[in-house]
Amino acid sequence: MLARALRGESTSFDRLVPGANGARRWMTIRVVPDMSAEREIAGAFVLMNDIHGLKQAQEALRASEAELRLIMDNVPARVAYIDREYRFRFINRHNEEWLSESRKELTGRRIGEVVGEARGRQLQPLLTRVLAGETISTEQLLVQPNGEQRWESIHFAPNRDAEGNVIGIYAVHTDIHDQKRNEEALRRANWMLSSHINNTPLAVLEWDRDFRLVRWSPQAENIFGWRAEEVLGMPLTGSQLTHESDREAVVELIEKLMAGEEPRATGLNRNYRKDGETIWCEWYHSCLLDEQGRIVSILSFVQDVSSRIQAEERLQYLATRDALTGLPNRVLLQERLTQAIAQARRSHQRVGVLFIDLDRFKNVNDTLGHRIGDELLKRVTAALSNALRETDLLARLGGDEFMVIVEDFDDPEVLNRIAQKVQDAVSQPFEIEEHDIYVTSSTGISVYPDDGDAPEELLKHADVAMYRSKELGRNTYQFFDADLAAHRLSQHTLERALRTAVKEEALTLHYQPVVRMTDKAIVGAEALLRWHDAEHGDVAPKVFIPLAEESGLIHAVGDWVMRTAAAQCAAWHQAGLPLKVSVNLSGRQFYREDLAQRISQIVREVGCKPEWVELEVTESSLLHDLDSIKKVLQQLREEGFAVAIDDFGTGYSSLSHLKHFPIDTLKIDISFIADIETDPGDAAITEAIIALARGLGLRVVAEGVATREQFDFLGARGCHAFQGFWISEALPADKFIEFIRKH
Repeated sequence: MLARALRGESTSFDRLVPGANGARRWMTIRVVPDMSAEREIAGAFVLMNDIHGLKQAQEALRASEAELRLIMDNVPARVAYIDREYRFRFINRHNEEWLSESRKELTGRRIGEVVGEARGRQLQPLLTRVLAGETISTEQLLVQPNGEQRWESIHFAPNRDAEGNVIGIYAVHTDIHDQKRNEEALRRANWMLSSHINNTPLAVLEWDRDFRLVRWSPQAENIFGWRAEEVLGMPLTGSQLTHESDREAVVELIEKLMAGEEPRATGLNRNYRKDGETIWCEWYHSCLLDEQGRIVSILSFVQDVSSRIQAEERLQYLATRDALTGLPNRVLLQERLTQAIAQARRSHQRVGVLFIDLDRFKNVNDTLGHRIGDELLKRVTAALSNALRETDLLARLGGDEFMVIVEDFDDPEVLNRIAQKVQDAVSQPFEIEEHDIYVTSSTGISVYPDDGDAPEELLKHADVAMYRSKELGRNTYQFFDADLAAHRLSQHTLERALRTAVKEEALTLHYQPVVRMTDKAIVGAEALLRWHDAEHGDVAPKVFIPLAEESGLIHAVGDWVMRTAAAQCAAWHQAGLPLKVSVNLSGRQFYREDLAQRISQIVREVGCKPEWVELEVTESSLLHDLDSIKKVLQQLREEGFAVAIDDFGTGYSSLSHLKHFPIDTLKIDISFIADIETDPGDAAITEAIIALARGLGLRVVAEGVATREQFDFLGARGCHAFQGFWISEALPADKFIEFIRKH
């Protein structure tokens, strides 16, 4: 350098120069020739300037830029920076891979040129909004470089200068196409939204090799509540962020990452906010590497998923709880009963299962509405809970069915006491919206191990015993026994056969002549339902009609009977036989709100007139929901149908009902007719019924007339018509016509 200076040339260079105490510092050294006015060189000046601090700042800046680029390349998304001219100014590694071009080739080019005009048009409205100052996070189906359409998570945020003017756009794209088709991925879609560190919707944290926190993004402050200066430098092992119960697992996970055992990891754990609130967070950790592939830190993206966890916990609760009462449902009941049996097996104890069904609860819904019915179920739940022991489990199976599991007993008398408490709790009056509602319950009881050692078996046997309680008149409880099971199985088999018969229209109608007393002319026929089953033979109506009512088949059966009988009546009229057909209605059919409209529609559809049809209602049916039944009968009368009370004298109804109900005919029950020749009481009752009916202007028909003496007795007292074996049994339609022609 001196030689060049002596030749008149000035030079300078930077060099580490040893200083005091052996310290080396960066210096700028300048060698300048000492030149006279005559340009003669007498020597050289050596000037030294200390630039150590500047060198350190430059090195730190380079490291920071490299670190930032490293971070951006490890963000699980395509990150870019776009200026106001829609030109790329920064593109991370994922964008390079996606576009199959280097960032050097892409930088400075316009969006449409790089990604294609179609995609550019899709993004243009979003970019325009961001340049207007809006931050956008959305999901959109976008065109890919290969022409494919894929869902992407998009986060665009404006970059502002010192005056607040938007000078560019931070753009983060994440491919969520596969996750869109996966429900779990939908819930976790937010973690795929990565962006520039200060604009990402995820919190960004970084831990150095000493497990101390060295980065804390603004979003981290939003999630956790602490400012950066309050937490930077905080050690992971004593982190106030992590819940004590999860701290050990979190530390172990980060240590594995730092040791290079795994390149990335995820975790779901509880965290604390500054205000003390516990939140659930999902953490996504990845290792940041230097140019030599060495781990320099751990980068963590954090998402608050408390709402999702709460929703999952709520779903789990709803999956095992009854929505109306909050009681355990069938799922939880099965689980608890399985546990109870296992415990009882180990301790040689018993387990009791009580199946509780509210009697005639449907009447409450039908008369007072489902809102009152639901409130009644809540009140019954409270009453049952108060009656049971703390160790007993009360569950609701649905509708008006409850179940109780009783554990830790050996004496079956315990179940008697509990069942009686259940009866008493339910039978109390419940006052709901000024209605005093009275219900009772039928309970069936099965016991482990006496009645079975599997949950399904115990539940089934308790159900069988409950139905036995129903059959015995309700408002009682019964223990299971083998005879009950056989009876219930028979009923179930019969019900299944009846369903098949209804579906396949295997039922038939027979017709019993109704004969006028004065001239023995056939004026009508009563349609009587018959069922012959291949397996069970001829099944009596008194067996299968109650079964149809109990199973809900009565509506389908009733429609079929009405349609078939009305069609037959229409055919008779077309053939010149002006007969009236009588059709029986079940009391259960009146639960149907549109019964009158339904009957009228069916009859007219088959070409029959309502005036040709008489509808028979048993006296006992009138005792339930008088106002509703009266309203339906009145509607039917207005349509032209005649109405008869069947089996009159057996239902204990008030005689005042006869005056108020729209009735045309009284039918005297066969139980009075059978012994009128020998039983003065039956004769007197029959005579009184005829006199009563005639006094009210009603027609009287006697059922079950079997002898000439019975016929004479009835005729002498003014009975209008009769039916019975003395004239004919019920006959199929074709034989009925033959009988009329011969009569």
